Parts: sequence; structure tokens; C-alpha cells
Amino acid sequence: YGCTVLNGVPSMFLAMIHNKNLKDYDISTLRTGILAGASVGPEDYRRICGALPFERLQMSYGQSETSPGVTFSHKEDALEDKCDNAGYLIPGIEACIWDDTGKQHVITDGEGIGIQGELGFRGFVVMQGYYNMPEATKEVLQEDGWLHTGDLGFYDEKGRVHVIGRKKDMIIRGGENISPAEIEDCIRRLPEVKDVRVVGVRHSILQEEVAAAVALHHGCNLTQEAIKEQVEAHMARYKVPEYVAFLEDLPMNSSGKVQTGKIREMMNQYVQELHA
Repeated sequence: YGCTVLNGVPSMFLAMIHNKNLKDYDISTLRTGILAGASVGPEDYRRICGALPFERLQMSYGQSETSPGVTFSHKEDALEDKCDNAGYLIPGIEACIWDDTGKQHVITDGEGIGIQGELGFRGFVVMQGYYNMPEATKEVLQEDGWLHTGDLGFYDEKGRVHVIGRKKDMIIRGGENISPAEIEDCIRRLPEVKDVRVVGVRHSILQEEVAAAVALHHGCNLTQEAIKEQVEAHMARYKVPEYVAFLEDLPMNSSGKVQTGKIREMMNQYVQELHA
């Protein structure tokens, strides 16, 4: 019996479509699945849907603390309507945005639409707390049931959530807040790029500088300047990576998620060695 539903994180699907042996396997029974667990750029989503025989591949967002999914694409939505967002709230769930000042905007009747900030949720899927960890629980779960996710995003006019990165991963360069995800999406448009992670590295004056760890497809070559020129052609100059390092593969954990913290350590070491 062939598999019809396949759920996974982006790196799993990307590994499949970039596997040179993909053509040797019969995956014609695939019909649908859920793509979640990490952000994926619109171009990568299109590539996945184009290479694998999905009639529908649903985008979703959530955390282990939300059991896990709290948003899903609508099945009938066209590819173009769900390639750049994580879908709509499931029934029975409340959502909010905490803006830069800490003010809470509950996403009801249009309030909070378009405001960027930390995503929050309340409802029957939200955890009661971390087991035997009351202090850690207090850090993310309010007494009134609202969960602080630590993820940044916004809701569009259709009520779909857009996740733009982790709050702790936001790069602050000379007072400018920079979202790594948008730079990663820009770099991924280069056909030679298999995967990329953008992080902030320590800087004595600017506090942080932008650095990109890039993995290329087998047999492909790119220069550091080519990466920088790609970003400079599409984004503001202050978002162009000051440092670019090429890795054979990005480090991942057992769940198939890229280990951003480990990459940040590697890139700080890389920069330190450059200036030694």
C-alpha cells in the first residue's frame, strides 16, 4: 500500500527533491501532507510541490507547546495563496500579537492585522505547563492562558499568519532590526543554493553583523561576492551579509531542523579566525 499522506519539516522535503535517486522510487501514491516545523520560502514551497506528486500540501504552524498545530492552510486554496504563509487559525483558538512596546493586540474583528510582533495563542491545545518546571512555565505562559511563542510574525487581511522568524534570532545591527528569514529567502533564489541560515555575529561597534552559512548543491560553485550581490540587488544595503561561509551541509538535529545556535557558534568562530 503506497503512502498517501506525508508530513514533515522543510528540510525533509527538500532532501527528497534534491536526492539524485528520487527518480528510482515510486512515490506516485502521494496525495497530500503537512509542511511545518520551520519556515520555508515561497520558492522552496513551489519547488517541493512541483517535484513531488502532491495534489495538496498544507502549510501549518505550531509548537510542541500547542499540541502542535494551531494554523493550517485551507485545502482548496491555490498554491499561490499558501506558498508564503502558514494558513488560518483552527477553530476554538484565540491569537494575538505583542508589538515592540509589549502591547497585546488580540486578532479579532480585524484588530492587530498587519502589526508585526510576537505571536501568542490561547485555547484548548495550549499546554498547562512544563512538567516540574514552574519557573520556565511562568516565562512563556501567562496566568490568563496566553502562550508566548517566541516567534515573530503578523496576520494579513485574510487572517493568515506569516511567520518571519524567532524573536531570539532577530539581528540588531546598529539599531536596525533585521529578520534573517527574509535574507534567507533572497539567497535561496539562487539555483546553486541548497540551504542557507543567516545569523548575527558579534561586532564591537554595531553590536551585531549579518553572516550567512550557505550549503550548495553537489557540484555547484558560488563565490561570497555572488551571495552578497544577490542580496544587495533585492534588499537594503544594511541587510547584505558581511560574512559568508560555505558548508557542505547545515547541522541539523534529530528532528531534521537546522541547528541555528550551532551555526551561530560556528560563524562567530569563523569571523574570529578571519580577524586573528
